[in-house]
Amino acid sequence: MTHCFRRPSGCQNFRRELHFERTRRAHFDYMMERINIGFGPTTEEVDGEPYGGPHFRALSVSPPLAVQLSKFGYAVMSRQGQPQSFTQHDHEMIDLVLPLDSGYWALLAGHTPCRNRGRDSDRSDKGASGWDGTTAYEDEREVVGFIRSVRDGAVTDNMWSRMMERIGSERGVVEYVYLICLLIFHHRFCWRLAAAEMTRDAFDRMLSEFEDGTRPVPHPYKAPSQANENA
Repeated sequence: MTHCFRRPSGCQNFRRELHFERTRRAHFDYMMERINIGFGPTTEEVDGEPYGGPHFRALSVSPPLAVQLSKFGYAVMSRQGQPQSFTQHDHEMIDLVLPLDSGYWALLAGHTPCRNRGRDSDRSDKGASGWDGTTAYEDEREVVGFIRSVRDGAVTDNMWSRMMERIGSERGVVEYVYLICLLIFHHRFCWRLAAAEMTRDAFDRMLSEFEDGTRPVPHPYKAPSQANENA
């Protein structure tokens, strides 16, 4: 189904370009392959396209930079679910906090399904109205506070120690900070290009469908293997 809140003039239709230097063509083809792989278990569309496509095509306007960013994303995602590192649930909390705090909801269509898979399958997210972080589950509030503090440059020694206790290692906390900063980039990049976002009603309807079973909770999401390694 298509839930496009708006399509401002700033959201460009970045289409396949026909002329690249040979090295850039390899980079561009890598990114097109990455887009074709898809972006997780969501049925939502943006302007009639699967979620994530317009965003990653915009990144691909500079193919060399897009490839390096994509490969960095694969590297960070390879740590998800590893011993003493961040979980899928920790990951998707970032993609809940950044949009709901900012009021720009481009990431929610793709990541809310993953978010519900990442925690107990019989507990869905809560509605968006009145979001201030206190509507998160009790066991999530510390993570919400940490995400916001990384975003705002306000992490304290106590917060850092508490996350080490939660995740199990300092390496894991550093890897989580890598992920938070990467997703801040993607959130702001989409925002700058005015990529279409979900409507508020559509988001609440998605949550209601998860809660009443109309929309099944997706299978656990595992990041795909990298696209062409030769790019």
